[in-house]
Amino acid sequence: MNDIKREELQNITDYKELLHFDYSGNVTAYANNTGIIIPIGSFHAFETIKNLPYAGSDKNHKCFTLETLIENDNTFEEYIEHLILIKADVLTYLNDLLLHESIHFCGSGGSNTLGAGAFREGLNEYLTRHIAK
Repeated sequence: MNDIKREELQNITDYKELLHFDYSGNVTAYANNTGIIIPIGSFHAFETIKNLPYAGSDKNHKCFTLETLIENDNTFEEYIEHLILIKADVLTYLNDLLLHESIHFCGSGGSNTLGAGAFREGLNEYLTRHIAK
């Protein structure tokens, strides 16, 4: 992380200033230079998800084992399937997103970054799992 970003982070007194809400209706969060954008559409999506016939059909479902917690090949779609199977609430989803997007905000870039975007997204997810563990 460069010194400018570090100084900016040290000067933050109210983290609410960094959280912004997206009203577009999608479930994707993202980070940019102004903060972390949380998808309000998730609230509506999870209302729909909880009514799916197989929602909650495997409350113990995991996307990983202890051995594959850090390194696995799960896709975002598989993660959403996991949330449906466990009938997760929106706060579970947003907590996962907030950690992931916070790491982007702190400097790892993202999937839309020019150049090594896919690598940066993968690195970000890898760091997220390490921190979560």
